[in-house]
Amino acid sequence: MICSFFSTCLVPGYRVGWVAGGYFLWVEFPKKLDSLRLFKTALDQGVSLAPGPIFSAPQQFRHCVRLS
Repeated sequence: MICSFFSTCLVPGYRVGWVAGGYFLWVEFPKKLDSLRLFKTALDQGVSLAPGPIFSAPQQFRHCVRLS
């Protein structure tokens, strides 16, 4: 259900992934998106999300966010 919601409101070029057995939803945006910047902007609006680089020691996945 939530994946279909995202398909109606996100820009082209994103992917949504659901981890089997988990309750996290991963959203992969086009490479040009900076999830750390998105995190700060979202937090200013009262929305919490987890930027991808916090899950990667070499700071990869800068264009991904995790929702829970």
